[in-house]
Amino acid sequence: MLNDLWFDPQLAPQWYLILLILHTVMGGMAAIAAHQKGLNLKRWIIFGIIGGTPAFIAALLAKPKV
Repeated sequence: MLNDLWFDPQLAPQWYLILLILHTVMGGMAAIAAHQKGLNLKRWIIFGIIGGTPAFIAALLAKPKV
């Protein structure tokens, strides 16, 4: 039954690692984008690590702090 899968189950841990790295990179990009808009860098690093891509989108849509 495992042979019917579209991916090799032995490679699954590697895919999780790749997705984790991409998630973290997107979170870092969110923190940088928010910091450039004058928002709290430490807070956005936490948001980015937890949220990943949605945090990046939120940072892009956030209004600059005046």
